[in-house]
Amino acid sequence: MVGTVTAIYRYPVKGLSAERMDRVALMPGQCLPHDRRFAIALGSTPFDPQRPEWLSKIHFIMLMRDEKLARLETRFDAESGVLTIAENGRVLLRERMTERGGSKLVAEFFAGSSGQP
Repeated sequence: MVGTVTAIYRYPVKGLSAERMDRVALMPGQCLPHDRRFAIALGSTPFDPQRPEWLSKIHFIMLMRDEKLARLETRFDAESGVLTIAENGRVLLRERMTERGGSKLVAEFFAGSSGQP
C-alpha cells in the first residue's frame, strides 16, 4: 500500500487555529515541529513547574467547549516566537509566546475573552 500526503497542518497552540504547512522536514521518531508546542491552561488547572506532567485536554482552552475560539485566527512565527491573534482580519494581540511577559499577556487575553480566570 502506498500513501500520499496531500496536506499537513500543525497546531502551535493546542485548541487554536491550524496552520497549513507548505513544506516541513520530518525526522523519524520526532513530532511535527512546533505542533502543540503551547497550550493555554484554565485558571483551575493544577500545575507544578518543578514536576510538569501530561494533562488531558479538559484542563485547557478548547474549541469543543469554548466556541468563541472559532472566531479567532491565530498564527505562530516559530522563528520569532510571536503569536498573532486576529478577528475578522483585525489584529487583537501580537506577543512573543516564548517570553514570560508575552505568554502572560496571551493568557490574560484568553482569560478576558473566555470569562475564565
